[in-house]
Formats: sequence, C-alpha cells, structure tokens
Amino acid sequence: MLGSRPCQLSDIMIQIDRSFQLSIELSDLKLQMLGSHQLQNASTAVCTALCLCDQGWNISEESIRAGLENTCLIGRSQFLSSKESKALGLPGATVLLDGAHTKESAKALVDTIQMSFPEARLGLVVAMATDKDHTAFAREFLSSMLPVLRVLLTAILTLLCLSAWRF
Repeated sequence: MLGSRPCQLSDIMIQIDRSFQLSIELSDLKLQMLGSHQLQNASTAVCTALCLCDQGWNISEESIRAGLENTCLIGRSQFLSSKESKALGLPGATVLLDGAHTKESAKALVDTIQMSFPEARLGLVVAMATDKDHTAFAREFLSSMLPVLRVLLTAILTLLCLSAWRF
C-alpha cells in the first residue's frame, strides 16, 4: 500500500553489455501503476534513462527511482482514495478506474485485477467510443471468469460514444 492506495512492489535489475557496461539495481520499488505490463513499461523507462546517461545526461539513481514511484496516469490502474470512493456514494469500496478499451488492454486489466484482488467480486462500468472493438473487449474481459457482480453500460459525451444499447 502507498498511503491508502495499492501499489506494486517490484525489483528492477538491468545490465546492458556492449563495449561498456550500463547497469542499475532498483530494489523495493513501489510502483503506483499496477500490472506486469506496467512493470515492462517501467523497465523500458529505466533502459532509456541508462542510454541517456551513456550519452552524457546526468540522471541519478534516486531520480530514476523517484520518477518510477511517482508516475501515475489518471484513469490507468487508478485506485480512488477512500475519501473519493465515499464521495461517489461507495463508502468502504475499492474503486479502480482504467481506460482499457481494446482486447489487449482488457486482458491486461483482467490480469491486474486477478493479481491485486483474486477473490474480489466486481462491479463493472463500461463506456467506450464507437471506433473501439467493444465486442472483442467484452469477450476478453468476460471470458476471464472474473465473478462480476453487476455490469453498468453507460455512454461518454463525445461524438464517438457508443450507445449502451449497442454493447
């Protein structure tokens, strides 16, 4: 937990061999963005920082750690605080917001939920634009056999919104 929000505790060790050696070991990272795909993204960011260091940039290990631990994207594996959940009329509920809208992102979301809350029963709210493959998303998400308590289909206010009736 990071405050009242779940976090992913990870270790990243990278060693790049060429005519020179670049390496870093970051233990006990507390990533706010959950899921194995986010760990892959963090590893890519670390490799990028190491390559920049090799090009003469001055990036400290502490800066890399702080960047990884403080990175979050609103609506991407975002857990609401208990105060935010209560303001929504959901006191005591764990609320996860995620903008998943593709088959692949549905799979990543399912994996993250199963990793973080393996026994959870879910309330699922879905809204997506008409240019998204809503059928593939639903198939991937629902085939996971996650116990879904309630599904709410809604619309987003945009020209590309998908009517809940078409889902």
